[in-house]
Amino acid sequence: MQKLLSVLAVIRSFRIVRNLVYKKNDKKDIVNIINLHNRKFGQIDNLTKLYLYTHKNRSLYTIIKDDVCIAYALYIARDNNEIHLKGIAVEDNYLGKGFAKKILSDSISELGNFFKIISLNVVSDNTGAISLYKSFGFVIESENEDEISMIFKK
Repeated sequence: MQKLLSVLAVIRSFRIVRNLVYKKNDKKDIVNIINLHNRKFGQIDNLTKLYLYTHKNRSLYTIIKDDVCIAYALYIARDNNEIHLKGIAVEDNYLGKGFAKKILSDSISELGNFFKIISLNVVSDNTGAISLYKSFGFVIESENEDEISMIFKK
């Protein structure tokens, strides 16, 4: 577990993308992330709030414009080999502009250096997200009528 914490500490940085601030793990942005999640998916659950605020094995990627989070991806490390995409969202006004692709591309590229497996769950009828994940090399591991589990192996 110590190795895992060291790895997650290494992958925290920020850079400018398209005149927007693209960064990870800034606690002052968590309220904005929760607000974005609530607008997109309904009230955020307490476990996800706990991950956002306190979980040491998380990696949080955000894209900020005018001090407002317009996109985020939250990953939770399961062990030294696997990290799970707990949630990803893009503000409605920014859909279709490549922000989900950008945040996935950068995070998968970075996290793939440290983890052998990246996993996620997606709602079965979210065909756009499923296509996006497949374009990055994710494959379906299991599915039921409500949800699909996908994995990316390095």
